[in-house]
Amino acid sequence: MNPDDFFSHHSLCKKLFAAVCQGVETLGETSIRVTKSQIAFCRKRNFAVVWMPIHSLKGRTAPLVRTISVRTIYHLGGNKPWNLSRAGLLTTLHCIT
Repeated sequence: MNPDDFFSHHSLCKKLFAAVCQGVETLGETSIRVTKSQIAFCRKRNFAVVWMPIHSLKGRTAPLVRTISVRTIYHLGGNKPWNLSRAGLLTTLHCIT
């Protein structure tokens, strides 16, 4: 499966996914994994996923949800948290240590 298959019949979600991809590209080399339920952005591990709630939730939902792994963000950043805000993926990230 590829992103076009994942977003077939969901053009708004596909446009939102393209915007997320533009932000992710600023972070350097990454890859994506597409499954039936989500698309994961990866380096050594998944650091973010996008999914469409329309497939699993009833009622009024957001067209596309982006989930960020805080543990992986810290791991990829070495001694400091990885800066996803410059990629437009986060507005604010609070880490409790």
